[in-house]
Amino acid sequence: GKMGVAIAESCFLRGAAVLLVRSKTSVATRYDIKQIAFETADELEGILKREVKKYDVLFQTAAVSDFTVDNKTKGKLDSKKSITLMLSPRKKIITQIKKWNPKIKLIAFKAVFNNSEKILIKEGEEKLKESNADAVVINDVSKKDRGFGADTNEVFIVTRKGSKKKIPLAKKQDVAASIIDFLVMENII
Repeated sequence: GKMGVAIAESCFLRGAAVLLVRSKTSVATRYDIKQIAFETADELEGILKREVKKYDVLFQTAAVSDFTVDNKTKGKLDSKKSITLMLSPRKKIITQIKKWNPKIKLIAFKAVFNNSEKILIKEGEEKLKESNADAVVINDVSKKDRGFGADTNEVFIVTRKGSKKKIPLAKKQDVAASIIDFLVMENII
């Protein structure tokens, strides 16, 4: 999405060799950045598994589905009949990254809904443990002026080292630059 592209562009403008892995339906970058588009969580997983060994840092900004559909139907569904879908939790891609490349610096993103700053930080710390990330960027996506689809964002960063930072509401490009600045200052990337 827009935040992932903003992060990729900020890294690119600082001279990094960037591979942007983005959804086929997401916004495109304004720069000549190498990119691979995906449609499904399984495609994303395959791309990351293949590419992660080639890079030093991974910003996992994609909001990957937590579930997969169990019941597969052949043919066309009858629109006059009800259908019940069975969903099963899918393996979290983020928990596989350090297994595929133990040396990579992993920056995870966590979207939460309508939580206080204290709870945001707590959820970020839990995501650090779950994903083995070096830092987690958390944002509350319940407000229209930030998160999914918006051009602005407000985030909190928590690191494995215990440091924390709030980046106030700003354009996503500015938020991305502030995230990079903080991670460099903290010697995380």
